[in-house]
Amino acid sequence: MKSEVDFNTLAKGIDKLISTNKLIDFYKVEDTCKILEHAELNLDQAIWIFTECQKKYTAKQIFLIFQAVKMDSGENIDKINTLLNILRKCLNSGMLKYIATAFEHISKVYEYQKNDIAHLKAQLAEKEKINSSLTVQIHNVVEDNSNLMESLSKYLDASKNVPKIPKKMEYIPKQPDPENKYVKLLQVCKCNSDDFEKIYSILKDASQINDVDAIRFAILNNLSEVKDIEYQRTMFLMASNNGDFNLVKLLTENGCDIKVIDKYNRNALHLASIKNNVNIVAFLVNLRDININAIDNKFETSLHWASLYGNLSIVQILCQCRDIDINALDKDDETPLHKASYAGQIQIVQYLTSLKDIKLNPLNKQGKTPYQVVTAGKKDDVKAFLKSKGCQ
Repeated sequence: MKSEVDFNTLAKGIDKLISTNKLIDFYKVEDTCKILEHAELNLDQAIWIFTECQKKYTAKQIFLIFQAVKMDSGENIDKINTLLNILRKCLNSGMLKYIATAFEHISKVYEYQKNDIAHLKAQLAEKEKINSSLTVQIHNVVEDNSNLMESLSKYLDASKNVPKIPKKMEYIPKQPDPENKYVKLLQVCKCNSDDFEKIYSILKDASQINDVDAIRFAILNNLSEVKDIEYQRTMFLMASNNGDFNLVKLLTENGCDIKVIDKYNRNALHLASIKNNVNIVAFLVNLRDININAIDNKFETSLHWASLYGNLSIVQILCQCRDIDINALDKDDETPLHKASYAGQIQIVQYLTSLKDIKLNPLNKQGKTPYQVVTAGKKDDVKAFLKSKGCQ
């Protein structure tokens, strides 16, 4: 007769299950959840569990484990922030990102006020109250949306869980506010390339004060689609290239065309990656209509360009996207690793070679591997590192 598992006893030995990796490697997800329901974890244990979970389980399975966990959060805000960031990556949750940001601010206040014990305790109590409130909100969202798990499954199988780009705004005041100087300035602009610089300057200034009426007016009157003469870039593309984050955000939120490309077939993500505009890249990769693997007229992706120019933060953001092709080939059959190696970008080379699915010895059209193109460039540190990784 099959004996029943005593989950309560197993929970009492949670330290041993964690230290021997049995909790994740030996037990099924369902059993792991039952064990955790009988245990109370500290922060270090929770950090270990969810760090290991993301190596083995899907986001759906990790969410089940997350629901089962009972934890003594303690007062170590740095560890709480670490745990929230791990959970954000596991579950790809925007809400957890906001919670992590809140804790980061609390941590700064905590450090600044550390000599005031009474005030510090009050802050910690408020922190726990916020944490409790946000946790309740998360669970309420899950309970209220009966289709959440179905949507999450489709997301895991098909594409990123990204915000839907709103349709073009249909409302604009029939009589624009005469006091709105930006709308008034836009009204006298010509809808052609001759006035591109003028329109862009007006929209940039308007975006700095979040003047939504001016942005909507430009979109509804096609002024946002005017292209510059030299590169054939719209306002959205030029803002992505120039690093004008507020303008990129307002144009996107109010329905401008974000699928546009310039005369080199480069989209906004290409341009922001080339210019190392990190905040814009982080914003763009969360948009449904932005193609992470889009190619330009040389078949180069945003990852090719970021790798070539040594933009490490952007390379890391791109490589964390679910659908990214880290071994994409350009017209010369070169991968991002070829580009980084040839340019001597040691940090990029180190990061790319650490990725699970990276190809270390792909051949370009000349029959050369990344190690061989770096040899031609005489970048000794990159050459030595690639050799240590077994590249040929």
